[in-house]
Amino acid sequence: MGAAFAAMASVAGLVAATGATKAAPERGPLPLELTAPEGCIDAPTFRERLTALPASPGKTEPPRRVTIVITHQGDLFTGALRVEHASGDTTERQVTSARCDEVSDALTFVAAVALGLDYVPPPPPRPPQPLPASPPPRRPPPPRERDATPAAAEPAVLTGRTRWRFTGAVRGGLLGGAGPSLEPALSVAVGLALDNGGLLAPSFEVSGTWATSGSSTTVAGTTGTLTLLDGALGICPVRVPITHGLALRPCGEAAFGALSGSGTGSSVVGHGSHVEPWMALTPMARAEWQIGKHFMLEIETGPEFQLYRDRFYWSPSGSPLYTVPSVGSLTRLGAVVVWP
Repeated sequence: MGAAFAAMASVAGLVAATGATKAAPERGPLPLELTAPEGCIDAPTFRERLTALPASPGKTEPPRRVTIVITHQGDLFTGALRVEHASGDTTERQVTSARCDEVSDALTFVAAVALGLDYVPPPPPRPPQPLPASPPPRRPPPPRERDATPAAAEPAVLTGRTRWRFTGAVRGGLLGGAGPSLEPALSVAVGLALDNGGLLAPSFEVSGTWATSGSSTTVAGTTGTLTLLDGALGICPVRVPITHGLALRPCGEAAFGALSGSGTGSSVVGHGSHVEPWMALTPMARAEWQIGKHFMLEIETGPEFQLYRDRFYWSPSGSPLYTVPSVGSLTRLGAVVVWP
């Protein structure tokens, strides 16, 4: 840009020195010819720029012709100016720049001086407006406290997605009603439990129980033993959570089996045993404590209502051995495996 306007000053001085200072005639059509590359500047635009300029206070006599040729080669624009003065002299100047607008501005200045016009430089280009700053990316919401807990650290309980799970249990307890006192009993069971995390989470179970009484000695010197073997169907319709891993279940069990009595002694003859049916209904309250994903402890207790009562005695003396009561009891502690 500096080289272009240095050439402008040189050309302007030369044009002013060679032109005689006289009263200028009325302004007519500008004696201008211009050739320029496409996209640079055209003759009508260049002529409009000059026509809009006011006359200079020190007017010079208009030249006969002003010829401007702008060429583009490589990265440079070259503007050639030829002024044919009224005196018959000819002035030629050349301007070179990497930008076409700089070349056309320089040639406008020189042509304005040659034509006796006041040159007004174009306003400087406006600086480019900065692009609006893009908003910062949104930070993802912090994970919920539950999500931040490792899965391995969460206690596994019988809750979660709705599914049926198999159960297997071994229980030991005390049974009242199958002998003269609270008799030790052993039970095993298999079943299904619905895992849905809600109140309606039924479980079903099939179990078998074995119990035996201690030996009872009568006055006749004979000894008798009672043994119970039964199978039972149990159901627990709901599950009431108490705290994490601990829950209560109301349950019911129907048992069917056989209660047998056997005797030994010097006066006992024959096979020395007798078998009677065993039928009982037991409403129970069960407490469950989930320890791991696949293991649980439980305790249950309730009254046992006998549907079939029998009496065991020695014949022919009639000495009583045991009479089944109308209401007994059942208390058991168990370990349960749950899968999958």
